[in-house]
Parts: sequence; structure tokens; C-alpha cells
Amino acid sequence: MSAEVATRPAGTGLRKYWSAAIFSAQDAFTYRATAVVWMLVDFVPSVVMILVWQAAYRTQTSVEGYSLHDMVTYYLATGIIAGALTSHAEFTMNWEIRDGRLTPQLTRPISYPVLVMCKETGWLIAKLVVGIPVFALLVFIFRQHVLVPHLSPAAWIGFGLSCLLAYAILSLIGVCLGCLSLWTIESSGIFELWWSLGGVLSGSLLPLELLPGVLRHVAFVAPHRWGSYFPVRVLLGKVPVAGIYEGVLIQFCWVIALATIVALLWRLGTRKYEGWGG
Repeated sequence: MSAEVATRPAGTGLRKYWSAAIFSAQDAFTYRATAVVWMLVDFVPSVVMILVWQAAYRTQTSVEGYSLHDMVTYYLATGIIAGALTSHAEFTMNWEIRDGRLTPQLTRPISYPVLVMCKETGWLIAKLVVGIPVFALLVFIFRQHVLVPHLSPAAWIGFGLSCLLAYAILSLIGVCLGCLSLWTIESSGIFELWWSLGGVLSGSLLPLELLPGVLRHVAFVAPHRWGSYFPVRVLLGKVPVAGIYEGVLIQFCWVIALATIVALLWRLGTRKYEGWGG
């Protein structure tokens, strides 16, 4: 993601963060092809899994309570929700820290982790805008298996809240990973490993009910499932209204916990920061 936004003047108070998000969105729409590529990358695994499950359902009608229609809708919803909510602040932070671009930020009256999340928001908006036509095309292609959500107003509100908190969780995880760059010059390998495991633990590869015992227990304890798996389950109508708001409360607790971890890592990391690059 572009680091140029961080060097622009951004007003006072909350306006500087809002300005960062706006400039980032402008930057993202200037390079629309990049957003398209990232969104296609997010959708490819979902399409592959849909094709795999279409073959698997030729010999059965249900797997762990999922019909073929449920499964197709699950992967399409996972593709658009995960793609629209997952930022990669860690790569931006790694690049800026490694090149010494962080140094001027430390002298400004801003919270750099919050600034990075705002900058990533612009790219997520661009990914969502270009992703909607891709999503619509895939819905049309698989239309005979797509389920239209029929949720109560309370469930729709819960779904909206779950998506907002999922975005916060995924963004904070990215910033936590990005803070590791304050200790190591090159952390991209750690990032790739984390998100590879996250593809399994978040339900992007398989619904968590289908994971083997130990891995399933790990997935239900880790924060990943609150990123996309929970909102998708809500959208499919597989979570009762009471369960939706219980889940939203758990998501909120994860946001508080991750924000605390970010604050701790940032405070400790900036003491080690040596201003590499230049």
C-alpha cells in the first residue's frame, strides 16, 4: 500500500486520520488495477472450493448441516466479506519501518498505528467497489445454488455490527504483526505464515465444523474466526439472534484485547527502533 499518504499534511484532531483515509482511497482508485488484482486473488480460492464441493455433493446431500446451496453461498460470501474486511497494515508498516519512513511520523502528534489503519481503509474501500461486480458475476454464474438471505431486522443489525467489529479485529491483527518490524528488519515471512494459517483458522478454506478435532478447537479459540467466519454464519441464518449479539460482544472483547496488545507492542517496539533505511 502507498506510504505517500503519511507524508501529507492532515489537519488537526480526528481530521488528520480522516484525511489519511481519503488520500489513501484516492491513491487506491488511481491504481484500480492493483485493487482488482487483490480482489481476484481473494476470490480465486473460493471459486476453486465451490468447484470441488460441487463434485463432492454428487454422492451426498449434506455435510455437517451444509447443503450444496449453503456451501456455495458460504464461499461466495466468504470471498467478498474477507476480501473487503482484511487489510494488510503489516506490509505497509514493514516497508515504512525498513525504509526509515517511520522516523518523521514519531515527531508528529498522531497515533501511527491508527494512521496506518486509516490508510488501509482507503484500499479496502477500493477493493470492495471493484469486488462487487466480480461478486455479482459469480453469483450469476452459480445462481442456481445461491441462497438469498432472509434475516430479521435484528439479525441484519447484528450482521452489520459483526462486520464492523470483524474489520477492527483484522486491522488490529495486521498492526500487531506490523509492530514486529520494529524488532526485525524483514518480517514478511512471518506475515505470510500467519495468514496461511489464518486461511484455515478463519474458515476461508473450510467451514470450521469440517476441521479435524484438535485443529477445530484451536480455530474456535483463535481470533481468526471472528474476522469472516462469524459474519458469514450470521448471513446464512445459522446463528440465532441471541447468539449473534453474544458473538458481537465476544468480538468487542477481542477488539479491546488486540488494541491493548498493539499499544504494548508499539510502546516496547519504538524503544528498540533505530531508524533503518532512509
